[in-house]
Order: sequence, then C-alpha cells, then structure tokens
Amino acid sequence: MKRLTILFFLLPLFSLANEKSIDSKIVKAHVFARGAELTRTASLNLEKGNQTIVMSGVSRNIDDQSIRVKGQGNFTILNVTKRINYLRNMPTPDYVKVLEDSLDFYENEIKKNRDYVSVLNEERSLIQTNKNMKGNDQSLSAQELKEMAEFFRSRLNDIADNQRKTNNTITQLEEEKRNVQNQLNEYRSKLNQPIGEIVVEVFAENATRAQLEIMYMTQSAGWTPVYDIRGSGSDQQIEASLYASVYQNTGVDWENINLTVSTATPSINGTRPKLHPWVLDFYQPVEHRGSRSKSMNAPQLDQVMIQSEAVSTGESKSKTPAQFSSVIENMLSMEVELNIPFSVSGDGKRRKTEIRSFEMNADYSHFAVPKLDQDAFLVVNVANWEQYNLLPGEANVFLDNTYVGNTYLDPRSVDDSLTITMGRDKSIVIDREKITKESGQTFFGNKKVRNFSFEITVRNTKSTAVDLKMMDQIPISAQNDIEVKLVNSSGASLDTEHGFLTWNMKLKPGEERTFTFDFEVKYPKDKNINL
Repeated sequence: MKRLTILFFLLPLFSLANEKSIDSKIVKAHVFARGAELTRTASLNLEKGNQTIVMSGVSRNIDDQSIRVKGQGNFTILNVTKRINYLRNMPTPDYVKVLEDSLDFYENEIKKNRDYVSVLNEERSLIQTNKNMKGNDQSLSAQELKEMAEFFRSRLNDIADNQRKTNNTITQLEEEKRNVQNQLNEYRSKLNQPIGEIVVEVFAENATRAQLEIMYMTQSAGWTPVYDIRGSGSDQQIEASLYASVYQNTGVDWENINLTVSTATPSINGTRPKLHPWVLDFYQPVEHRGSRSKSMNAPQLDQVMIQSEAVSTGESKSKTPAQFSSVIENMLSMEVELNIPFSVSGDGKRRKTEIRSFEMNADYSHFAVPKLDQDAFLVVNVANWEQYNLLPGEANVFLDNTYVGNTYLDPRSVDDSLTITMGRDKSIVIDREKITKESGQTFFGNKKVRNFSFEITVRNTKSTAVDLKMMDQIPISAQNDIEVKLVNSSGASLDTEHGFLTWNMKLKPGEERTFTFDFEVKYPKDKNINL
C-alpha cells in the first residue's frame, strides 16, 4: 500500500520532468452567431532539443480539429494535440471568488450574532439566579424591593428586545447566505470539471526565446444583434444603434480581449446543393375520420404587438464603443471589429456592446387593423434600406427619448421599403362595430345567403395632419359552392387573393371619417361553414 501511494504522488513529478507548463492568455475572440474562434498567446524560453509545452486553463469544449499553432523564434513545431487533465479543475473566476468571500462574510456575521444571543442568555440566567440581593436572613425594604423590581423588569425587557432583534438579523443573514450558496453551487458545478490542455511538441537547435499563438474553435459562445431605434415623430431621420449581445459559457473569462463579431456561420454545411430527379408514383391515400380533404384558411392580418409601458431615458454625450469599431464586408459575410478592450465572463451571461450607429431617412405614417387592435400604430418606412447592411434582430424603440416598447427588425424582405413600428398612438381614435340591422340571412333556391356589414369610425385628435393606412378583411372561399361577394367597400382596395381591404387616407387635425363595408356569403343551405 505504501509503495502504491508513493508511485501515485510521483506521477506528477514524472510529468513535470518531461513537460513544461506555461501560462497563456486569450487576446482575441472572433465570435460568430454560433461558435467563436479564440486566439491565445504565450512566450517562454526554450532549451536545446526536443521538449513538450503544456498550456493549461483551456476550456475542454473546443474543436480538436480546429487547433492551429503559430510560432516566432528559432524552433520547429512538431505536433499539436489536446487532452483532458482529470487531476485539475478550471481556474476559479473572479466572480466566484467574490461569492466565496461573501459566503465567508455571512458565516462570520451569523456566528457573531449567535454568540451575542448566547451572551444575552447568560446574562438572563445570571439575573434570575441572583434575585435574592441580601441573602436569606435579611429582608428588603419597600424602596429596595421597588428598585429591584424595576431593574429586573427593565433589564429583562432589554435582553428580550435585543434577542428578538438579533434573531431577526440572523434570519436575514441566513437567507442571504442561502442565496449566495445556491448561486455558488451552480457556478461550482460548472467549474468542477476536468481542465483542457493544449500540448505542443517542439524542437530547438539552440536555446531560444519563443512566441506562440494558438487558435481554436469553440461552440460554447455566440452573439445576437440587438438594436436601439430612436425617433422624434417629426424629424425625417431616425437614429439606429446596433449592439452585439455576446455570451460564452466556456468556464474561462475573456478579459480585455480584441473582439470581432461576424455574420458568418462556419458550423453550417457549406457544400453546394445538388438537385436530384423528382419521381412521381401512385399511392393509396389513407382516409382519416373527421378530417377535411381540402382546407384553406384566410391568412391573418399582420398584428403588431408593442408594450405600452413607457420609461424615460436620457441621451449620453460620451463616446460609445461604436466610434471605435470598424466594419469589414467580405464576399459572404460582414464583420465588425471592436478596437477597444472587451471582457465577457465565462458563465453564459450576456454582455452588450455598441458596434455601429447610423441615421436612416424615414417617412412617418400610421397603421391600423381595427379587427385585431383598435389602436393606431406609428410606423416609419425606410427606403433604400439595403445600404445599411441591417441584420435581423430585436429592437428597443424610443420615441422622443421615451421607451415605448420593442419590435423585431427583419431585413430579410423583398419589399422596396423597410417598416419599423414605433409604438401606439392614442391620439388616433378608432372604433369598429358590426351593424346588426344590416346583417342577416335569406334563402335563394337551395342556397342560403348571409349578409354582413361593419362600420369603422376614425378620428384624428392631433393638432397636425396624419397619413393612415387602415386594413380589414372579408373571408375567402375554399370551395366552389361557397361564394363571397363584396357589396360595398367605401373606397377600399381589395386584395382578392387574401381578402384584405385597404384604405389609405390623410386625416386633417380634428377630422372624423366613417367607413362602411358590406359583403354577402352564399352557400348550400344544407351545409354549415366556419363563419
């Protein structure tokens, strides 16, 4: 048993005799939508001959095939491999050390308060034990008895009050300690993993100074674009700021690195598609009871959902990271390089930084779909939007420096202009009602005819004129036996393919207008339809 123990402790010594461990630092991260290429650097003195260099503190979640090593100096790189060291764990990040210090603080405070409660208990026992102040053979005067009673009452009340306050403090401290401990356990579960190491075998003809640059890919990182859109409602330009929301959960912090974000997707198969013959054959259809052989539902109108909670925000005149970034357009992707140091913790928490800011020419208008939402929405239409190299992503919308909600910016559109929703405008009042007296049903031969009528009232309470695009719809038929006819549109244009009605109008200040549309549906009287 002793021999086995000695051999076990000698294993690391044999390893150290044949390998040289060096420190390396992450200096650059090239982050993609999914994955990142990291660059580490290290310097060391090489001895003459063959030797093995080990770089520890590397995440185990790296792509072995992606490892590349470059060197500067009079030496030759012979081989590069990655291995897992199960005898060591990942280095403890600073945020974990802070939590460990906090845990020690709470434990000390809890112990200190518990000791104080013990002292109060001892004092209470001492007072209760010494109630007889003059001994058994001496009696107390009335004055002395009164003073003793007042002392007992006052002091015991103070002790009870202090005990109650201290116990409440202990309860609060234990709650805080429990929260810290739970967070610490979550972080430690990720840290208590075997450590990754990159092993480089080199040969040097003579002793020399070596500089190493190591690059590799990890899938435990990525970024998403997020926008801030700011408009005034009157100016013909809107300000847009593009942020990179970067995350990485490699377990290793990126501290003061050079960051580049890219729209490229190296993890997606880049092989061009090959078209194969499309062969038709007979098949036996399987009937399912209760299902319809043909179905076509009218597409729903686009509904814009905007949170209405408003939070005031201020403008900062200090420099932003976007002023230190440079945009590189490649043949298949776009890259933005941030030329100031950037840090991201390795626990998966996102870190946002501004990478671009620009102004876009825009036309303001209003949009409404009263059937879905009786509020009007202020929108901006951006022409020639392709020049801004926009990326799809969420956008926080600010109107007159007030946060009005968020939307999704999707430039993957073939439309000539890009529409961005700026929020609800309560000064455009809209009311939509079904006119009961105009709606009903009649019979014509073996057909049933149902009539529908709707009235929409729009009022502009603003002091300025507004352009409003309003949409509604009539149903479309999925069967030849179902006929839909638009009887009255109040000047709306009809998209016959989808059944959409569109009114484009300019409302003067204080103007109110009413629109009525009617349609009829004719179908066999022995059938039911989903209307």
